[in-house]
Formats: sequence, C-alpha cells, structure tokens
Amino acid sequence: LRTEFKKLAFYKWVVKVVNWKATINVPKLPDNLTTWIIKGYTITPDTKVWSFQKDFKVQKQLNLLPSIPRFFIVWDEAEISAIVVNNSNQDLDIKSTLEADNLEIIWEQFILINIKANSQDLVSFKVKIKDKPKDISWNEYKTTIMIKAESWNLLDSLQVEKNIIAYSTPEYTCLLYTSDA
Repeated sequence: LRTEFKKLAFYKWVVKVVNWKATINVPKLPDNLTTWIIKGYTITPDTKVWSFQKDFKVQKQLNLLPSIPRFFIVWDEAEISAIVVNNSNQDLDIKSTLEADNLEIIWEQFILINIKANSQDLVSFKVKIKDKPKDISWNEYKTTIMIKAESWNLLDSLQVEKNIIAYSTPEYTCLLYTSDA
C-alpha cells in the first residue's frame, strides 16, 4: 500500500568524498513511482567546483497513476480515475477497485479490464460526496481514498486523504456613491 508521496526524497548537506567518489545511503524512498534525480556539487579546498547529476526510475510491473481532485465539496459528484500501467511482458486481467469513506460510489465499485503487455488503460469511478455528520467540524471532515489494481500475481494500491469542504456561494455587496457637489 503506497501512502507516502513527496517531492523531495532525501537531502544531505555534507557528504564525504574520497577519491572523487561519494556514497549516500537513503534510508527509504517515498512511495512515488517516478524518475528521481540525484544532484550534487563538490567544492575543493582551492575553490574548484564540480557538479554531477544522475537519475533513476522507480516503477512496478503493475502501477497506478491516480487522478484525484485536490478537495471535494459536500453533495457534489466527482470522478476519481487512474491510469493502470502494465509494465510486464504479458497481457494481464486486472481488477481495479475503489474504497472511500464519506463518499458514495455511484457506479462501478470495481472494474475488470484486460491490458496488453507494456500498455495502459484508464479506469474511472463516479462518486457522490456525503453530507457532513453533525458531530464533527468542517476542519475534521475528510475522506480516505484507496485505489487498488490487482492481477493474479501483481498488485499496486495507494491511499490518500482529501478534505471535504462546505458548499458555499460567495456574496458580494456593491455600494454606489454619487455626489452632487
């Protein structure tokens, strides 16, 4: 279950360099499936500067690329979707599911699809946002969404928390002032 998504995976101010080689141990990468870039700069005692950049890709045989709104509005309807990516060398029968609290799934709680090898497909779930219970405040009203894609031997799932806000219509008042003077 992927739950930790960050823009910066790791930062270290000073790294020991011996014979122009440095070793950096990253305790744990976030759950992002992306291309990470490692950048570094070396300044020698006589102020010569050297820089380097390396990148590496983190992916799974089966992975989800979600498209989820930043927030939800009470009583509204929304679409939660994900691109399901098959990075394997075989066609896969995949079951995609959506689970969420404080959201009603209008259609398709699970979707069955066949994705060809090294290909992708889109799955979409339509939801309606439930009314806020009276015993919690608006600051506490959230939804936890879990999307899962699984085949007989591969699985990817992710979980995110999003705010649910009150429906509101802004009110504007305009005053017109005229003077005969």
